[in-house]
Amino acid sequence: MINRMKILWICLLLGFVSTASLAQTYDYVKPEEPETEEPEPNVQVQQEKEAEEKVPRTFNESVDLGLDFSFLLSSNFTDIELAPIIGYRPIPLGSVGISPVYRYHYEKYYFGNSSLTTNAYGFRLYTRYDIQIGNFILFPYAEYEQLSYKSSSTQYSSDLNRRWHDSAFVGLGYTQTTSNVWFHFKLLYNTMKTSSNNPIYNSPLVYRFGFIF
Repeated sequence: MINRMKILWICLLLGFVSTASLAQTYDYVKPEEPETEEPEPNVQVQQEKEAEEKVPRTFNESVDLGLDFSFLLSSNFTDIELAPIIGYRPIPLGSVGISPVYRYHYEKYYFGNSSLTTNAYGFRLYTRYDIQIGNFILFPYAEYEQLSYKSSSTQYSSDLNRRWHDSAFVGLGYTQTTSNVWFHFKLLYNTMKTSSNNPIYNSPLVYRFGFIF
């Protein structure tokens, strides 16, 4: 009887120990928790935010409106020019445009009793690129021009006929702002000037003043 009781107690003790061991093992070895992935950013919200940050350019930032003018006065020579500027900026620092041109020209020839008086009109196509340097701008400039005016076939001929004359200018300009107006000066070289064409230009070098709103 005593042996049976001992065996029973031993069995109960072993069962308790094994149960406690299993419980401790369960508490010690825990299953790994699944990693939580951070939610991806909402692509649509991000695109809308970027679109709001891109502020469109205003009309004044995209369009150039202004005027070019030049003049030269002497006892034997008078030349006055006006050319409105209509330009567009496809990029902030670069522009292309067109300029209607009106020009009054008077010239008295040194030899013979003859002179030339004509009203010239035509157009220009131009392009420029602005280079910011401190508080002013330098810009390379290129231009194609066509002007119609009365001219003679030779310098001393009296047969005046209206003809179209081509010019191609390259050069450099300088501009600086005052309030909301940009004043500029351009020094250009006429690459198509020869002794037999463009009699309205006495020199291949020309200068112009102007402003842009």
